[in-house]
Amino acid sequence: MPAIADNNNNDLAQNHYSEWVNGSAVDPILTALNVVSLSGNEVYEYLLYALPQTARRNDGRLREGNLRRYAHINSAWWVSGLDPHNDWLPMDWGRMKPDNPRFEWDNEAQQHTEKSVKYESPPKTPNRVTYLRVPLHIWKLVALRYDVPMPEQVTVTESGEALGFWAWVMAHPEIPIILTEGEKKAGCLLTLGFAAIALPGIWNGRVGQEDFERLHPDLVPMAQSGRKFTILFDYETKPKTKHHVFQATRRTCQVIIQQGCVCEVALLPVANCKHKRFKLQTRQF
Repeated sequence: MPAIADNNNNDLAQNHYSEWVNGSAVDPILTALNVVSLSGNEVYEYLLYALPQTARRNDGRLREGNLRRYAHINSAWWVSGLDPHNDWLPMDWGRMKPDNPRFEWDNEAQQHTEKSVKYESPPKTPNRVTYLRVPLHIWKLVALRYDVPMPEQVTVTESGEALGFWAWVMAHPEIPIILTEGEKKAGCLLTLGFAAIALPGIWNGRVGQEDFERLHPDLVPMAQSGRKFTILFDYETKPKTKHHVFQATRRTCQVIIQQGCVCEVALLPVANCKHKRFKLQTRQF
């Protein structure tokens, strides 16, 4: 990782930069390519882009219900990636992490719980997966790790994005892919030279019901026969949460295998492993 100690990105607040770069060990340039800080009306512009016209009044202003629901967000960071179904152009969909999150609502008790909603996804539109933009030195790390040659010429934008990375990964099924929950984890894995894709939640690698499930459409372009996918979710201690993670992992593996791919599950070590070097154990399905 380049030795960049300070935040030189005018679009990213210092606390958001620190959360990604210092707190989650994500490459600073990769962070700058994918994350922006929002405040004021920007929050609504990014988060509510998919609302139908009926969600607005005749003067174009959002209706009070939507304004009230997100009125608690004074500032936040927003992350979005590239669209595999639109020639890897920037995707409108993304996720937001407010600096001051709201609390979950209990429908039975008709009151807020003590559990905060850490992340917000755009309403009225399906969840997507996130293919993060990468700088050239990250591309080189991935190519070196898997001994796959890079294109002879790579175009790098003024902002530092190396164009064509995910199209290159797609063209080389010998490069394994890691599916993980959360954009910061994917960013950290990319920083280490792994080809990682971010799911917004543990259930979002597949779509449909258990009697008729399929791989999420955003992952299908990568699902060439024989490619290996590794599922890497958090280590959990609560029995109920562990069961949910197991079920989501099992069902995601099934739809990967249905595509003719190989699926492995990475097992994280027990607790207190943040910011330490560790070796992942994997089990193949």
